[in-house]
Amino acid sequence: MGGFEASTHVDRSHRRQDYVRLTEHDRFVREDYERARSIGMRVIREDLRWHLCEGDWRKSEYDFSSFAPFVEAAQAAGISH
Repeated sequence: MGGFEASTHVDRSHRRQDYVRLTEHDRFVREDYERARSIGMRVIREDLRWHLCEGDWRKSEYDFSSFAPFVEAAQAAGISH
């Protein structure tokens, strides 16, 4: 089992620090999963980046489409979340 850093905090200067973007895991998720699988990992912990998923929280509207590439890459690599 493994995981990727997914912190999305807002720092002291009020800037969001999205570590999935900063580490380019969102860009290289397929390659990351393939490398993980090549060393025997079969389960990867991922986190939702809530700032990308939250729509109108008052209406309980959420958009999880930003997570779809991670699900697709995991399925292609034979990785479970």
